[in-house]
Amino acid sequence: MQTTGAPAGANHFASEGEAKGGCLGGTVVWVNNKSKVYHFAGGREYGKTKSGAYMCESQATPAGDRAAKNEKHP
Repeated sequence: MQTTGAPAGANHFASEGEAKGGCLGGTVVWVNNKSKVYHFAGGREYGKTKSGAYMCESQATPAGDRAAKNEKHP
């Protein structure tokens, strides 16, 4: 069971399901709003940080977020 995120921006989704529907087949990531680092599904931090939300990777990068260094792109 994933943690429900608190959308902090226009491109943030409260649930993984909403993000999958909104990303139209793109990669859904969990963005830690404090660190500006995002995590991929299957990663240890995906959906689990206290301050975060689901987002499309294609929108996370231009917003200044970056992928976690210890995770591989799915």
